[in-house]
This record gives sequence, structure tokens and C-alpha cells, in this order.
Amino acid sequence: MFSEVMTNALYKDILISFSIFLAFLLLRKVFVSYVFKFLLRMAGKIPTDVLKNILTVFERPARVLFIILGLYFSLLYLPYVDAAQDIITRLFRSSIIVLVAWGIYNLDIVYS
Repeated sequence: MFSEVMTNALYKDILISFSIFLAFLLLRKVFVSYVFKFLLRMAGKIPTDVLKNILTVFERPARVLFIILGLYFSLLYLPYVDAAQDIITRLFRSSIIVLVAWGIYNLDIVYS
């Protein structure tokens, strides 16, 4: 009986974790497009196109960042991941560095 309760609690935690990731996955395009439309509208008030170009090239990395955030939060929600939390945090930080490098690479393509 105790193992059945633990199994049900584990399945519930896994389902909630998967739901967190799925919510981030489904809402990434909507959230990022609204934020970037707002930022582009604010950048339209500046007479140069530099900020518009920067925002445009970082849109796809921002969508991927939203997926990585969902994966990060869903993994942190899992109950038995306490031992691997340091590794998960390091991978998350490394992925942010990769996404910034991807955006800078895209920016270099625009200006070359």
C-alpha cells in the first residue's frame, strides 16, 4: 500500500513536470512574439535601425530560451532530482551562453 501511494505521488509529480514543460512549449511563440512586438514598437521611436536589427536576430534564440526555461523548471520540479540540481543549473547556464552566441552570430551575418 505504501509503495502504491509513493508510485501515485511520483506519477503525479511527473505529470505536473511534463505539464510545465508542455505549457512553456505551447506558449513560447505567443509570449515571445508579444514581447518582441512591444520591444520593436519601443525601438521604432529610436531613429536608428541598430536596435531593430538586434531584436530581430535574437527572436529565434529567445524562443529556444523559452523552451529551455520550461525544461529547466520542469526538471527542478521533479522530486528526485536534488542530487543533479547542480548539473541541471550548469547546463542551463551553458545553454544561455550558447543562445547569446547564436544571436551574436546572427547579428554578424546581418552586418557583413
